[in-house]
Amino acid sequence: MSLKDSDDTEADKLERIIQQLVTEIIKKRECAMVSSMNSNTTDYLGMLLKANHDTAGRDEIIFEEIIDEYKMFCDAGQETTQTLLSRTISLLALHTDWQDKAREEMSMIINETLRLYPPTVATARKVKKETRLGKFTLPEGTRMGVPVRSLHHDSKIWGEDTHLFKPERGIAEVTNGNPSAFLPFSLGP
Repeated sequence: MSLKDSDDTEADKLERIIQQLVTEIIKKRECAMVSSMNSNTTDYLGMLLKANHDTAGRDEIIFEEIIDEYKMFCDAGQETTQTLLSRTISLLALHTDWQDKAREEMSMIINETLRLYPPTVATARKVKKETRLGKFTLPEGTRMGVPVRSLHHDSKIWGEDTHLFKPERGIAEVTNGNPSAFLPFSLGP
């Protein structure tokens, strides 16, 4: 007989919760496959469920095995990703000459992603003082909408390949330093 401390009791409780959640996920997917005659078994869970329903019996697995396999698969995916990121950060800490290169490359990638998929598709602005905008005069206090996504996809600014993911295009170079041409976070208040 073994005595359980509070950590063991908490671990058991969490294990039951995980078991319940995974079971619900699997049963929901199984119902969808059976009810719609969906034979999509190309992902890992689909293959496990197909093996569970194999009428020939030679590849049949029991439901508890599906649960265990699925939990192991999810856990392994999380662990490997954490290990990869941890080792990458450690290597960058050791090789400081690569930190600036990584920052530059990552900034280019993030900026291009923000250009293609801005967090807001439009924003509102209030004119602080009378302003000329092209052939229009906007009086002080005028509220106007700024179509961020349209601006970020304007081929006059970004070129004919505006729809393509090209981090090397360089935000500052393309916009000629005009901060109003790249507004992923609306350029402030």
